Amino acid sequence: SIVIFGLNVNSWFSQNGSPYPGNYAIVARGVDYSTSGLGRVTFVEPSSAQIGDKTYRTVIMPDGHEWMAENLDFLPSDGSIELNPNGNKSTPAATYYNRDETTYGWNGKKYGLLYNWYAATALTIAGWHLPSPAEWNNLFTSIGGTSTAGKKLKSTTDWSQNGNGTDNYRFTVYPTGYYVDKNYFGIADFCQMWTSTSSRMCSFYNSNNDASINSANNVFALAVRLVRDY
Repeated sequence: SIVIFGLNVNSWFSQNGSPYPGNYAIVARGVDYSTSGLGRVTFVEPSSAQIGDKTYRTVIMPDGHEWMAENLDFLPSDGSIELNPNGNKSTPAATYYNRDETTYGWNGKKYGLLYNWYAATALTIAGWHLPSPAEWNNLFTSIGGTSTAGKKLKSTTDWSQNGNGTDNYRFTVYPTGYYVDKNYFGIADFCQMWTSTSSRMCSFYNSNNDASINSANNVFALAVRLVRDY
């Protein structure tokens, strides 16, 4: 089985620059080519989205939806989200890990901002929304299930204890850690991302290959990915 990036459905396909198989093959989404040695073709279609002053990589995943392939690093210009709060907040707030934008912000590792749930759900970005637990689970199902989704979606670098992923779909989940009670935890060890449901987050860890939906306190500051409206 292979994953093809940037190939339109029903377009011509060649393998390693040579026609495959025979002359050329016209590939169609979901067709099983295992009898010819190619296996099942998975289309992952890269794109981009402009949010604020930044252009983010996006990808149309096997669930059929367009997801951000980078963590959000955006603050509204109206000051409605407090930056680098001193402690837990039950109002919209966000922070860079260790308050270090140089290392973790857009011009560094691109880990993005860590938002509390109040900030994550207050964001109004035309055409995009915070994914629900069901949308996360549908994504995991579309790539083979929760037991291997973490491995397939995690980045190939930065994870501790040999916890790197294979990043099969260029979704590139980095180990961003989180913020709570004036402290920062878990950089290189895990990544949590908010869902649209109160007290529910999506989790990835260095210690296993799965991805899961777990409970979280809304004052935690976590990473954010968005999915395009549909």
